[in-house]
Amino acid sequence: MQRLRCVPNRLLARLTQFRHAVATRMAKRRRRVAESRRLGKLGVLLALLLMATLSSLAMVVSPFPALQPHLITGESSLKAVLIDSLSLTDPDPLFISNVTHSLSVAGYSVDYYGPSQVTVDLFRNIALQNYRIVIIRGHTATYQGIPTSLSIVTSESYSSLKHVYEQLIGQVAPAIVRPGNTFFAITPAFIRDAIKGNLRDTLVVQMGCGTLTGNRDIANAFIDKGASAFVGWNNTVSSWYTDFATQKFVASLEHGQTVAEAVVSADGLDPVYGGKLAFLDSAATMQDQFNIRMTTILGSMIILSVSLLVIGRLVRDDRVRTSFKKRIQTA
Repeated sequence: MQRLRCVPNRLLARLTQFRHAVATRMAKRRRRVAESRRLGKLGVLLALLLMATLSSLAMVVSPFPALQPHLITGESSLKAVLIDSLSLTDPDPLFISNVTHSLSVAGYSVDYYGPSQVTVDLFRNIALQNYRIVIIRGHTATYQGIPTSLSIVTSESYSSLKHVYEQLIGQVAPAIVRPGNTFFAITPAFIRDAIKGNLRDTLVVQMGCGTLTGNRDIANAFIDKGASAFVGWNNTVSSWYTDFATQKFVASLEHGQTVAEAVVSADGLDPVYGGKLAFLDSAATMQDQFNIRMTTILGSMIILSVSLLVIGRLVRDDRVRTSFKKRIQTA
């Protein structure tokens, strides 16, 4: 009788042991699955962070095209252009004659466009003429109420019924030169997107005020369009003084100086407004882009390092918790 009583107890004990063993195996399996999922998520996160860092690094180490200094030489088929809308309000025949002479002596054929020819379409097609030097003698004006965003004023009278599409997308805007005189002006967006062709290896000289002030939108737009260098003013300038300084600048180029040297040769402050001739070239723009990319890389590396530290801490904490649970179960 005693033996019969022991049988159920043994069966119950074995069943309990079996259940415990099954529960232990299931718990281990769940822990392995959970840990595998956790590690999978961490792996995906690390892969994304690594890809972002490598992508940023690739952007920085990619080679920049070499910048050739812009020198006026005696090459054949060299062309230059003087776009002169300023003569509408401030004519200066002596300036036109002197600049044309200097460029001709340097071996350039020179095209001249007076006020009646300086239209939106002239700028649209300017790159198709393969000019090596483009001198824009014209006013600049603010547009869309943004003081640091400038546009180049043409001599084409403004009408809301002309260049409608370009007005809608901000490529052209009205500009008031003097009360009662409103003209079309081209914006940096027009330079980047509406000018046909490419201004590769072109020196652009903009004689209007403030193009190298603030965000330098106009200068950067010409550089983005392929220009090798942009010469302009870092503040307001008088019409007579921009003629004087630009004439000296071109004469310096005639004598073989580089853009940087010619800017120095024409150095001096406008005695009325304090404007100073300056320049921006594609190398400087590349340096700005390089600095931005380096900042991006450093930021990515910091984020990656912090993420790795956090992930390592989470993994260690998880191992400590797992080990603690195992000790409790064993006890």
